[in-house]
Amino acid sequence: MIPLPPVLLANLRKWRERDGDGAVWVCPSPINRRKSLERAALAAAYTKTGVAPAHTAHSWRHAFATIATNHKSAWQFAAHIQLDHKLDGIMGVYNHATMLDERRQILEWWESSLIAARDGAKVIPIRAA
Repeated sequence: MIPLPPVLLANLRKWRERDGDGAVWVCPSPINRRKSLERAALAAAYTKTGVAPAHTAHSWRHAFATIATNHKSAWQFAAHIQLDHKLDGIMGVYNHATMLDERRQILEWWESSLIAARDGAKVIPIRAA
């Protein structure tokens, strides 16, 4: 179960309406619309645009976990559940919490943060001293 933030949910509904009931994937392959876009295609797009190797699709997961935890340390556990990380040791054996309320809060905050950055929020570069 994945809680979806409001702007994303509204966009998914628009895309579904545009693509029709026969649509299978949110990100279909441009070659075969019955298959999803493959990881290699995304990696190729990152390379073609010059974003790679400094950034990869997987690095978004790193950024999400780190930034969410830095924003509110109480979100660390929920952020890892959202990323579907397997818990180690006794915690992984006994804890099956879904933390949907916390995950919903995190994703709404993350969505609004990304929208603010896209729309011109002041980004302060971090430089080594």
